[in-house]
Amino acid sequence: MKYLIKDINKNEKDRLEKMGLYCYDLRESDMGDEVANIEKNVFINKVGNMITNEKIEFEKSPNDFVNYFDFCMKNQQVDKIEDLLVKEKVVDTEKILNETNLSNINFTEPQFVKQREGRLKRDNSDKISVRALLNDYKKMQKRNLSAKKERGAR
Repeated sequence: MKYLIKDINKNEKDRLEKMGLYCYDLRESDMGDEVANIEKNVFINKVGNMITNEKIEFEKSPNDFVNYFDFCMKNQQVDKIEDLLVKEKVVDTEKILNETNLSNINFTEPQFVKQREGRLKRDNSDKISVRALLNDYKKMQKRNLSAKKERGAR
């Protein structure tokens, strides 16, 4: 989860929540020298706000709070609101495997080897992602299918 510490007013809070973000209040410790808790609403000892890209699950206690220090140790602080809006790309490995069964791919097929070498040279790299390999293989399959259709039409 990502979070941003920033003072916001009620109008800004409403605007951010409409954007799909979550806003919380920060409570100062009784000693007055540090932030103690993250809470839904703080009226006394409020020192600021926290904006997150995911909903915080509060403890089942009468006070409904999360320890600030523990939360910060487990999550990533960002510098601006835009960073909270960036969605992480989640790779669905099962979907990729279902789209193309890797066991059916002949990675030593001359045409595929040539295409792979071209990608390495073009990308100036010695590594190719699985997604790039699958995309290259699918393109090769489409070209082969098109060539077969052309030969069949003659």
